[in-house]
Amino acid sequence: MEKLGSRAPRSVLVTAAVAMVVVVGTLVAVVALRPRADQAEEPASPGPGPTISGAVDPTVCGSSPCQAIATQEVNGEKVTLLASADSTVARLDVGAPPSSATVDLTITEQGVKLSQDSLRCLGGTVAACLVRGPVTGGQVGEVVANRGSSWEIASQAYLSDANYIGLADVAGTEAPEVTVVRHDCPTTAQDTPKCAAAPVVAEVFDLGGRSIGCTKRKYTSPSQMRGYPTIRLSTSDLGSCG
Repeated sequence: MEKLGSRAPRSVLVTAAVAMVVVVGTLVAVVALRPRADQAEEPASPGPGPTISGAVDPTVCGSSPCQAIATQEVNGEKVTLLASADSTVARLDVGAPPSSATVDLTITEQGVKLSQDSLRCLGGTVAACLVRGPVTGGQVGEVVANRGSSWEIASQAYLSDANYIGLADVAGTEAPEVTVVRHDCPTTAQDTPKCAAAPVVAEVFDLGGRSIGCTKRKYTSPSQMRGYPTIRLSTSDLGSCG
């Protein structure tokens, strides 16, 4: 999939260590996540996601029984979001739980609270599920994808300071993309009232975390974007990320 812009992604791939900073009540992490225009960083290639081994009881989340938070069907398979009562441990179970296709999630280590609205799945040639939830200063999401033989975490976590991370087939390739809405403000203005009041743009990423482009238009809020509350963009809406 060809990028529309040559500029490195500005806002969204976050490691667990960085996102923990967000949880303790600061948006300084957002600044660190947006490379400057003169940086030519390439997104890190995602490694295989963690899976449950036979030695681990898939019905137990941490020290308590797993609770079913949400379920969806994708490509004829049932996907269940399981979590402990306090949302500190969570996993996706594909098939009739407990199944052998189980993936541990990492965003709960960042303080994300899960709900029935946390799970969004899309089928296709490559099926994928997005798990998202609120943290202090925005929303964090994580994508698990099935590339034919197994389900695994597709990339590092995404951060939206405008509280929207979605999953949609933007490019029409039968593989979903991740849509992340963020405030359009300079890195130096992050964590300021001026930035919080700035217009927003949506940036679209493939499942590997590579930026496809940003919306050409700027919006007052995510609710102005087509299809909200499930934003639906096309490649004609996208240009380079300014």
